[in-house]
Amino acid sequence: MNKRKIAYFPVTPPVETWLDKYPVFSFRFYDKDNKEFSIQNLESKKDHEKLIEKLHEFSNKKWNEIAIAEREFWHFHEIDWTETEKQNGFETLEQLQGLSAYQFKIFEEFRIIGAMTHDGSFEIVWFDRMHKLYPRK
Repeated sequence: MNKRKIAYFPVTPPVETWLDKYPVFSFRFYDKDNKEFSIQNLESKKDHEKLIEKLHEFSNKKWNEIAIAEREFWHFHEIDWTETEKQNGFETLEQLQGLSAYQFKIFEEFRIIGAMTHDGSFEIVWFDRMHKLYPRK
């Protein structure tokens, strides 16, 4: 009886990035002293409810859906500080230096601004209710 030899090759699992994960939102670096980009600028109880609804909706999608497939809808993009009103970025938050900053739409002109960590957590820093960070051109 002739036995065939079967060659086994090690299988390398695909590398998982933050894009493959579900969002986790953190407030560790929320800049509560920044009055311009404070949650206090939300205008009503309805704005607060919409914020929670949208964060819940985000939490049920993977980052790749938000950042790639639905990018235009969510206005999700990396921040180019040279095009903003805050040329120095998160200058007072040393812990965020070296991380990429992003923003995404909650509703209407309302944007959340923060930094993406390597494990896919989104560190919320600012709430931009009136889209002031990126001035209209």
